[in-house]
Amino acid sequence: MEKLFISNFIILLALDIIISAYDKGSSGISSYTLEVAKLLSKDFKKDYI
Repeated sequence: MEKLFISNFIILLALDIIISAYDKGSSGISSYTLEVAKLLSKDFKKDYI
């Protein structure tokens, strides 16, 4: 059950990253990496701190 939750969480996180990267009209790896870092830190803080 926990594995399923984790895989769903990862899929949703990936979709979140892709959508927000496209929303900002960003191109290039640096802005994409910045989006990943921002979303990961936001989710990490929300879930674990």
